[in-house]
Amino acid sequence: MKYDLYTTLDVRSYNFSKLPAFDGFFAQELQGYNGQPERIVKDGVQYAKRTIKVIALFPQQKGSFSFDPARAVLGISTGKSSNNFFFSRRLKQLNIASSGFKL
Repeated sequence: MKYDLYTTLDVRSYNFSKLPAFDGFFAQELQGYNGQPERIVKDGVQYAKRTIKVIALFPQQKGSFSFDPARAVLGISTGKSSNNFFFSRRLKQLNIASSGFKL
């Protein structure tokens, strides 16, 4: 299972607030994938595509499965600097969700 984020916004951080249960599967999060953005053009609009999570799923039983949507909170740069020592950008939180699906 690969979660890709397509955006036109300046995403500085992300945190998954909810992942599907993956009932009926052994799930193992994979590390070491390249989370660097890739430029994609679709219908004349340029997006940054970034893989933000990869999970290997191994079925433990037969049957059909339904997966709930994943939910995450993105930190979007507002372009305004805060007045602190590190001169970091202020972030606006944006809640997002993936689509659920069936196997």
